[in-house]
Amino acid sequence: MKKKKASYSDTYVIVGDYKVPLRIHIERRSTIRIAVGKDNVLLRVPVFAASNLVSHIKTAEDWLTGISKSQPELLEKYHVSKYDLKSNIQLLGKDEYTIKIEGSDSQDTGEIRLLNHELLIKIPTSIDEFEKRIMVRNLLSKLFAKRYKKFVEERLKFWNERYFQKNVKSVTLRYNSTNWGSCSTTGKINISTRSLLLPLEVFDYILVHELSHLVEMNHSDRFWNVVERVMPNYEKAEKWIRDNTSKLDF
Repeated sequence: MKKKKASYSDTYVIVGDYKVPLRIHIERRSTIRIAVGKDNVLLRVPVFAASNLVSHIKTAEDWLTGISKSQPELLEKYHVSKYDLKSNIQLLGKDEYTIKIEGSDSQDTGEIRLLNHELLIKIPTSIDEFEKRIMVRNLLSKLFAKRYKKFVEERLKFWNERYFQKNVKSVTLRYNSTNWGSCSTTGKINISTRSLLLPLEVFDYILVHELSHLVEMNHSDRFWNVVERVMPNYEKAEKWIRDNTSKLDF
């Protein structure tokens, strides 16, 4: 099968201390649209306006400058130097890891090794800074998913046996930027590895939230009554997440 050609182009715009990746889509649409995406800012331009692309990129840059003043936390994930040559990360409010990043002449997908609580990450020098940032995130997420899977299973089992007694078919950990966890009608629970960045008591709320969906597969008043029965102070955890969510990512 012939590989479909990408319908976008990538560039960067400088906004204060951030080198923001901009993905440009030329589409059949009537207006220009700019939106903050998972790994880049999306600039959608109508076909008839594509000849004036430099001007539209400047519009996106001005828009992002405004965002950097009113909602600077939205751009934090684009800070490609979040992990410098050596930095620290804390999981579940208790486990500290030192991250050390080195360049590598290898052309592969990068390498991560854990020795005690030091993480050595080797990244190909041939890729650009933002690609390095995504690679570091993926390597950290996969390693922590493997390292903490048993802990998460045991923690879920504790809450389930004590308050729910429901059939949990499977538990998985994988990176998700749009939610902290999810639960299917068949009892499959997925926890985002981002949740490991939460303090333990807030992390427990994520587990209770997903287990509550095995009782009520919605967010109705009945659902929240289930959550409150198990965790009366759950609103405190919700507030902590709202106040800190922009800082919590790999």
